[in-house]
Amino acid sequence: MSNIIKNATYNYDYLNPLKGDNPDWDYIPGFRGANQLNIYTYEYLLKTKDNKTGTNPWGSEAAVNKNNIVIEINDRVNIPEGGYVISGNQIGEKFIKENIEIGSKITLDINNKLIIVSTNKIKSK
Repeated sequence: MSNIIKNATYNYDYLNPLKGDNPDWDYIPGFRGANQLNIYTYEYLLKTKDNKTGTNPWGSEAAVNKNNIVIEINDRVNIPEGGYVISGNQIGEKFIKENIEIGSKITLDINNKLIIVSTNKIKSK
């Protein structure tokens, strides 16, 4: 049974970063710097007209719907209404690629800046 359920946690860097929040990377689109993992909610003030984070293509993103289920993974994804995007570069991207799948259940602990991923290998496939 232990091979069926996979759990992983990660401390993210920023929630809806704006210029000045992430000063070392405030010149990068979406303010997502090297080795970072950021969360962008549907309410993100700087999302693009097509509801994307505005980050560059050098990374990976996972779209999480309002039910906290991953519905898309790509280099840039739409922010689902009522949901959010987990966006990573380098180490953050590695976490996404190694731990998050379509169908994964995500718990976002904003107080502790923590992402908890639970993947049921049977259900997610």
